[in-house]
Amino acid sequence: MKRSFILFLLILLHTIGYGQFKTIAEGPEFKEPGRGRGKIFQLKNGNTVFIQIFTDEDDIEFRMYGPNHKQKVEKFIKPAYEKDKLKYCNALGMFENNGKITYLISAQDSKVPKLIRLIIDANTGELEKEEQLGELIKETVSQLSVGMYGNVPAAGFYFKKDENSNNYAIVLMNSFASDQNKRIEIVHYTADNKEISRSYYTTPHERYKYMRYLDMVVIGDEKVEVLARAATSDRTKGKDLDQELVLAELIKGSSKVELTELPDINMTSGNKNKSSDFYFGLMSYNPVTNRIMLISSYEDDDNEHHVYANNLITFDPDKKKIDKTLELTMDKVNEKAVELFGKKRPYTGAPQNIYINADGSYSIVFEAIRKVVSGPKDRFPFFYIPGHIAISNYDKTDKQTGSALMPADYFLIDIVVHPFSMLSKQNSTHTTLFGDRDEFKFFNYLRAKDKSYIMVNDVAENAEDMLKGDVTTIRGVGDCDAFYYDILDSDILPKRKFIFGQPERKKHVMHLPSIASYDAATNVYVTLKLDIDSKKYKLVWMQL
Repeated sequence: MKRSFILFLLILLHTIGYGQFKTIAEGPEFKEPGRGRGKIFQLKNGNTVFIQIFTDEDDIEFRMYGPNHKQKVEKFIKPAYEKDKLKYCNALGMFENNGKITYLISAQDSKVPKLIRLIIDANTGELEKEEQLGELIKETVSQLSVGMYGNVPAAGFYFKKDENSNNYAIVLMNSFASDQNKRIEIVHYTADNKEISRSYYTTPHERYKYMRYLDMVVIGDEKVEVLARAATSDRTKGKDLDQELVLAELIKGSSKVELTELPDINMTSGNKNKSSDFYFGLMSYNPVTNRIMLISSYEDDDNEHHVYANNLITFDPDKKKIDKTLELTMDKVNEKAVELFGKKRPYTGAPQNIYINADGSYSIVFEAIRKVVSGPKDRFPFFYIPGHIAISNYDKTDKQTGSALMPADYFLIDIVVHPFSMLSKQNSTHTTLFGDRDEFKFFNYLRAKDKSYIMVNDVAENAEDMLKGDVTTIRGVGDCDAFYYDILDSDILPKRKFIFGQPERKKHVMHLPSIASYDAATNVYVTLKLDIDSKKYKLVWMQL
């Protein structure tokens, strides 16, 4: 009995540690921001920028800290779209390049969707330029209803950036344009906001009636590859659409898109399943292997615990053909999950993102999802609970080199999660939501030099509970602290440590994982720290 207890303590010490990142500096405290969004940038000159966009006023607060981590600039930016009283402003993305911050917003003016671009000087906070890049046709009430309840994709704008070059592309989706060949427009830009190419996504022989944007990859200033789901006809009662995937390529300087149909990718899994059960997207480009990487996921949600069948498809952009299809298995993660939680709780995760490393190796992050309802199904809404996090590492030849499991359980109030739903929260252009404590329930993946980490907020006792086959579901975050996991190929259940060191008794500090900024050149990580008791925030600079 004594020997078993000692063994349990050894396992527990392995699971939770008290080491921490080295804190370099902390900024001054400020009150919890109002509802809005935020973003942190580290500039090449050593300055750090923290931006907040407030939902109620649409003001932009700009704070700049010098290399000594002292605040040098604080100012408010009042964009013209605020004065024009545009509605439903939504942040598409924000990034910094050569001392300029580009901020892309979609908004509505008298029900006409518009795309706006702001360019801000990252060292002074001056708004250098504000311009409208495009607009979509005004949709009628009946068209909006078809888009909401039918199979017609909603009109909108989509943005994605090349992480290696900061070149980017925008897709304008005009679902109800009378000309079928003018429903998807692709525009390619350089990192300093100069247009490279522009073209419409044309359908061969007007074969497809509707096309739904899925995802895209930007390959430097050379090309943009856009993936869409194409439908040949309207949905009829009880009958699924005749659909297939198509990939469009826009080459630098071209005014014409080259279309490649992908009929070999099956969008059904047996006779009983419909293509709507499949999620396609999560496109990435691996410059080492010159392959476009696409993850597909089939979701079976017949019970509380959603089950997923996931595949990785690699595409040769030169030969315009599929190179290989790889089933994404999580055997070791599943073994550990069954060992901890029993045979009735095997691991099945929804893919959330893929990260390409400099040597061509890559990591895919998964999250288990279950759906619960409080009360009778016909009266109460469903609530989503993202659970155990897992990561699977591969070398550039697509051989699995290791995997890890990080048990967790988070109750979300107003957020729906599904495969790839975390994608926007885990990319470098995401502006983090403030004024919503659910935002603290999302994790973040970080690749730093020769290590990788998963960042979470969780209750400390879960480190012990997981070894007993149980994990506390996080509803309120008042008892949570900030942790990070070291991801090693040799460790299926990695140790987690306090990010800011073990807090004092009954004290809790969290961080906002999705807002953090990492500079690979200096190996410095900047995040936002929240003291639960005082409800005060501060920026923290840490050496990894």
